Amino acid sequence: MDAPFEFSVLLAFGFVSDFVLRISDFSLRAVALGSFVLLAGCAHPAPSLTQSAFVVRSGPGMIEYVADEPGDVYLLGPNSDKPLAKIPVRRGERIAIEPGRDRIEAGGAVARHKTALRPDRRYRLYFDRSE
Repeated sequence: MDAPFEFSVLLAFGFVSDFVLRISDFSLRAVALGSFVLLAGCAHPAPSLTQSAFVVRSGPGMIEYVADEPGDVYLLGPNSDKPLAKIPVRRGERIAIEPGRDRIEAGGAVARHKTALRPDRRYRLYFDRSE
């Protein structure tokens, strides 16, 4: 091989490898940023709740909870951090979530909610003490 050809091959290979390294560096940064955003979005308690709210029940199907003290009960859906319902409760009051009947009962009365409950979904109940 003559020298100019070898030089042009090395130059082209150097350009290609530099280009690949730049793309790899960009891809690595994009994946790292995406992972950070994804993990930051999974933090609990949910941002729409106070820091003192905590999970008292969760699961598919009917969920029941009896409040040990006065406060607010929040119902959250499977993939949401925004409450489907906020229900004020007194000590000893029973909350029943019946997704199969699209019904929320609090202290014997039906509680209102905007989003229809579905029996195939997993719901979470948070409790926040009254101050």
